[in-house]
Amino acid sequence: MSTTRRVIATVLYVLGALGGVAFVILVISDWGSYNDLANSAPFYLFVVARIVLVLLPSILLVIIGLIVGRRLKPFLAKSAR
Repeated sequence: MSTTRRVIATVLYVLGALGGVAFVILVISDWGSYNDLANSAPFYLFVVARIVLVLLPSILLVIIGLIVGRRLKPFLAKSAR
C-alpha cells in the first residue's frame, strides 16, 4: 500500500472515531438538557436524529477508509465466490 493511501485511510479512521466520540457527547448533552414537559417529542427521536446526522457519516468514513486502505480486499474476494 502506498504512503498516500495509508495517510488518507488514517485520516478517515480518525475522522470516523471523532464522529463517534462527538455522537456520544451530543447524546449525553441532549439527555442533560431534555425536559419532558417542554418537549413533545420523545427522547429517542433526538437520538435517532443524532444517529442520522453524526453516527452514519462517521461509519461511512470508516468504511471508506477500509476500502482506501485495501483492508477489505480479502473480504470482498471471499464474498465474491
